[in-house]
Amino acid sequence: MPAYEVLIKTVEPQTVAAVRGIVPSYGEQGPLWKNLAAYLMEHKARATAPSLTIYYDTEYREQDVDLETATPTFPSLPNSGRVSIRELPGVESMACTVHHGQYETIGEAYTAVMNWIEANGYHIIGPNREVYLRCPDNEYEDAEAIGYSEYVASDPADFVTEIQFPVAR
Repeated sequence: MPAYEVLIKTVEPQTVAAVRGIVPSYGEQGPLWKNLAAYLMEHKARATAPSLTIYYDTEYREQDVDLETATPTFPSLPNSGRVSIRELPGVESMACTVHHGQYETIGEAYTAVMNWIEANGYHIIGPNREVYLRCPDNEYEDAEAIGYSEYVASDPADFVTEIQFPVAR
C-alpha cells in the first residue's frame, strides 16, 4: 500500500452546480455526471475549481449509494431540472489525503485516512468528499468549453483525487 500523508485543512465554501441521487454503486455515477455536464454546456457555465462528489451515507454501502456530483461555478446560474445551484458549506477541519492513479485502488487512500482519523482522536462529523484534481475526460464532451480541460486526464495513472472528511476531536 502506498504511503498517504494526511493533513487537516480548512475548506472554504463555494458555489456549485450539483445533481444528487441514489446510484446502484459507487462506480455508477455516470448518469449524474452526464446530467451535470449537459447543464453546464447548455448554460455555457465555467468551472471555477475541480469537480467533486459528496457522499452522504454515514457508512460504506455496497449498493444504493446517496451522493451528489458537483462542479464549482458562478452563482448567477439558474436551478434547472435535476441541477441545483447552491453553496457548498465550508469546513473548518477537513482531514485530507491525496490518491494518485486509477479509482480501483482508491480504497487504500480511504483506509489510510480513516486509520489516521481514529489514531489521532478525531471523529467524522459530516459527508465526505472526493475532489477530482485530475479526472477522466469522458464525462465532459467539451471540457475546454466549460474551462475544465486543466482538470482532465486520459490515462488513469494520471488521475489525482483528494479524499476529504470533515472531522472534530
